[in-house]
Amino acid sequence: MTPQGQTIGYIRVSSADQNLARQIDAVGAVDRLFQDKISGGGTVKFSV
Repeated sequence: MTPQGQTIGYIRVSSADQNLARQIDAVGAVDRLFQDKISGGGTVKFSV
């Protein structure tokens, strides 16, 4: 029996010196790829 469904990949870079293309290569073959390019400078960090 062959597997059904999709293979989904997600990549994220959080700084300017990180490379989306290198991470895309590392993920390999997927049916759908989601990607984020986010800077952590504008986020609000909460402490408990």
